[in-house]
Amino acid sequence: MTPHKQNTVKMALIGAGVFGQHYLRKCISFPSIDFIGFYDTNTQNSQNLATQTKQKFWPDLSKLLAQVDAVIIASPAQSHAQHALQALQANCHVLIEKPMCTSIQDGEAIISYALEHNLRVQVGHQERFVVQACGLDTVEVRPLRAHFIRHCMAQPSSALQVKLRGHDVSVCLDLMTHDLDLALWLWGQDAGFQKIECTASPSCSYHTVQAWGHLTSFELECHFSSNRLARQNQRSLHLIYPPEFCQEKDVGQPAEVQIDFLAKTIYHNTVFTLTTDFGENLQARDSLGASLQAFVDSVIEGKQSFISPQDGLKAVQAALAIETLAC
Repeated sequence: MTPHKQNTVKMALIGAGVFGQHYLRKCISFPSIDFIGFYDTNTQNSQNLATQTKQKFWPDLSKLLAQVDAVIIASPAQSHAQHALQALQANCHVLIEKPMCTSIQDGEAIISYALEHNLRVQVGHQERFVVQACGLDTVEVRPLRAHFIRHCMAQPSSALQVKLRGHDVSVCLDLMTHDLDLALWLWGQDAGFQKIECTASPSCSYHTVQAWGHLTSFELECHFSSNRLARQNQRSLHLIYPPEFCQEKDVGQPAEVQIDFLAKTIYHNTVFTLTTDFGENLQARDSLGASLQAFVDSVIEGKQSFISPQDGLKAVQAALAIETLAC
């Protein structure tokens, strides 16, 4: 891959909703980013945001793409693939928020075009940076069981309604895809899920799903619980390892690792070297910033990003399989 000729990247943003605004503020704080402006279909909100942030709103996406080297796509999930392909066809590198796409065919088209035209694509599975800060990615022993929980409270928007995040796709593509990516990255290698079983609340399966899966290359049971209608926010990972990896003082007890991604805490009684104060690590405190920095580095250095589109598609494939069973 050819390195970028400059030490700064001309960047644009597609999608200026809540999450897109987080990206916008990150972009204008990065010395290695020359932020050119943003595009969104909501003209009134965009004009207000432009006034607040003193950044340029471009109502014509094609004209914006012609001015930049790279694009962040934070539009609604159903439009991720469309915007990604439009940006790639304008010769732009792309950072796509998860899910990368909502169909396997679209994911394959993104990968094919990027490879053919030597363009970088990164997917926004930034939870990986938190796991790196813990040191879990350096543990070579695979667990026996992994239990992922990702629950999100619905925000009240009126006396009778609630506001749901990512409501244009199911909870599998919105929330669970983060944990599917972590499982495949940490332990899956080139494997997929051999067996998947699901349960869902009959009244709201689109928003609440529990799934069990087995990775193909070895016996690892993964349990995923995702909920967009939860009473409290929760993001955690509980791992069970063979008892021989338990610390000497806890011999006879299960070897366990428990990570709370919200509180940024970790408990374990294993012999593994893990960073218990990982919450002090900037990468864990600001995983969005770490993800953006990795993307900028990949563009400037001309190398594939840490979170490739192939990785993004694997997570989508697993999410779609679970969605088919549960929703």
